[in-house]
Amino acid sequence: MATVRAQPTISTHPSFHTGTFVPQEGLDTAVDTMLDQLIAWSGALRGVRQGRTQTPTAA
Repeated sequence: MATVRAQPTISTHPSFHTGTFVPQEGLDTAVDTMLDQLIAWSGALRGVRQGRTQTPTAA
């Protein structure tokens, strides 16, 4: 199991007070960090996934 540590919280109550979504300050940085970690893990696990599909099965 891969753990993505960055988990930004989005408060919907104050973000929609004008009828449109207004992100909190710093949310873009938090989401960027989360996506960077997710991309890194997906690249690291690519070899594991490919190894499973290339493993010969016994008949």
